[in-house]
Amino acid sequence: MSETPQPPRAVWRRVTPAKAPRPAGGTFDFFSAGLEKMRRCGEPGVSDAEFTTSLAEEEKAAAARAEAFWAEQERRRRDEEERAEKEKKRQAEEDDDVKVAERYRNDRYAVKLLRQERTVWGGDGADAGTIG
Repeated sequence: MSETPQPPRAVWRRVTPAKAPRPAGGTFDFFSAGLEKMRRCGEPGVSDAEFTTSLAEEEKAAAARAEAFWAEQERRRRDEEERAEKEKKRQAEEDDDVKVAERYRNDRYAVKLLRQERTVWGGDGADAGTIG
């Protein structure tokens, strides 16, 4: 062992996270959305009928929001499809000149092949000719 002083080695130690301060009311807010609507044991509060009615209203509102969201998604999807279709048509119109020229070249080539086939058999192009 050497006699020279060395810095202490770094050692990992578990650090406990700081505890949340206790709220003023004395209870933690676990249910932040509906804490004021909930009844605690022995406390006066809204009746069960009122509570279930408020829950039903919240469910209806949530269902309406979900329906609106999906309707918006469907509208966006349709708009995107229409845009893609318009772009496809526009691209097809641009390519028409190229396709027409290509079709004309292909037709000329096909006619040459047909003429070639007819003359191969010994004919002069006016008739099918005879073999040999």
